[in-house]
Amino acid sequence: MNYFIGIDGGGSKTKAILTNPDNKIVATHTGDSCNPTSLGIEHSTKSILDNIESLLQECQISISAVKGICVGTAGAGSQNIAKQFEGILKTDLGTEDLLVTTDAQIALEGAFDGGEGIILIAGTGSILYAKKGGKINRVGGFGKIMGDEGSGYKIGQKTLNEFSKYLDSRKQKDDFYFHLSEYLGIDSTQHLIEKVYKEYFNIASIAGFVVDLANKNETAKMIINNAAVQILELISPIFESKEDSLRIVLSGGLIDKENYYSNLIKNSINSIYPNSEVIDPVFPPEIGAILIAKKHFE
Repeated sequence: MNYFIGIDGGGSKTKAILTNPDNKIVATHTGDSCNPTSLGIEHSTKSILDNIESLLQECQISISAVKGICVGTAGAGSQNIAKQFEGILKTDLGTEDLLVTTDAQIALEGAFDGGEGIILIAGTGSILYAKKGGKINRVGGFGKIMGDEGSGYKIGQKTLNEFSKYLDSRKQKDDFYFHLSEYLGIDSTQHLIEKVYKEYFNIASIAGFVVDLANKNETAKMIINNAAVQILELISPIFESKEDSLRIVLSGGLIDKENYYSNLIKNSINSIYPNSEVIDPVFPPEIGAILIAKKHFE
C-alpha cells in the first residue's frame, strides 16, 4: 500500500500526519517535543514512536502498509545523531522505509512545494535554508553558543540581561521592569539566579512576551530591533545582488504569524531586496516531510 507518514519533530511539540494511496491526509496526531540533540535519543524515539502508533491505530493499518516515513527534527543537523536516531527508529518499527532529516529541510520542501526559495526560521533557535539553482544552501544554525542570531533564546537572553540591571540598580526601574517582573514572578537578584541556574528556566520562552511588549515599550522594541538586524544577516549570503528575485517564507514560532517582529523583518526585506517577495508557505513542514518521503521511497 502507498501510505506515507510525515513528521515535524519540533522543540515544543511533534506533528505527524498519514496520507493514504489517494494522497489525502487521513490521520493527524500531535505529541511531545522531539529533538535528539537537546532531549536525548530515548525521549525523542518515544515521542516519534507514540505519534506513529497513534496514526496507525486511528487508520487500523500496520507498519507494513506504510511505503515511506520522513522525520524532520532540529537535532538532525548532526549526521552522527541523525543516523543513530534513524537506525533506532528503523529497528523499533521493524522497517527500513524511514528517513531522518532536519526540520529546516522539511519546512523548505513544504514551503515552496518542492520549488526554489528561502525559508528563514526563528523559533528557539534560528537558521536559514535556501534552494537556488538546484542546490540547497544553509546559513546559520550554529546553536545558542556560537549562533542562533535573532532567535527566541537570544532574545530571552538579552531580555534577562537587561532585567538583571534593574535588580542590582544599574538601571532605574521603569515600565519594562514592572511588566517583566510581573510576567516572570521575579523581584530579586537571588530569585532570578535561582530561576535561571537552579530551576533551568526556559530562556527562549519569554521571547514571545517581549515581541508583544515591543508594540508599547521602548526597551522591548530595542531588543527586537537588534534581533531583526542580526537575523537579516542570514539572508545576505544567498543573494548575488540585491536585485535578485527570490521568494522568502518566514517560519518558526516567533515570526510565522503577524507581530511586531515579523512585520519588522518583512519591511526590511522589502526595503533591502525590492524584487523579492515574502510569501506564506504553500504547505506546512509535515507536508514537506511527506513530499520528501515520496521522492525518496517512490
